[in-house]
Amino acid sequence: MCQAGEDYAGPARREPPPVPRPSREQKCVKCAEGLPVVVIRAGDAFCRVCFKAFYVHKFRAMLGKNRVIFPGEKVLLSWSGGPSSSSMVWQVLEVHLHHLLGGLSQDSAKR
Repeated sequence: MCQAGEDYAGPARREPPPVPRPSREQKCVKCAEGLPVVVIRAGDAFCRVCFKAFYVHKFRAMLGKNRVIFPGEKVLLSWSGGPSSSSMVWQVLEVHLHHLLGGLSQDSAKR
C-alpha cells in the first residue's frame, strides 16, 4: 500500500539499446571480404562498396515498384543541404541520367 509520505519517483527509465557498431572481426555480409563501415540493422554490416550497391538497388526498386516518377514528369525535391537530402538528390540525378541513356524503363524494376 502507498504511504502518504512516500515520494513518487515516476516510471522506471529504460536505457536505450546500444547503437550497433561494426567490429574489426566482422566482415561485410554481402562480399564477406571488406571491413564493414555501415550497420543498417543489427548484424547487417556492409563495406563501403557493397552498401553503395545495396542503397542504389533499394532506391531504384522503390521507384520502379511504386511508380512514383513516370517518364517525362517533373520532380520537385526539397533539399536542406544535409547528407540525407544530398544523397536523395544525387540518387534522383543518377536515375534521371540513367533513364536518358536508355537504361531505365517501366519494366526495369521487375527484372
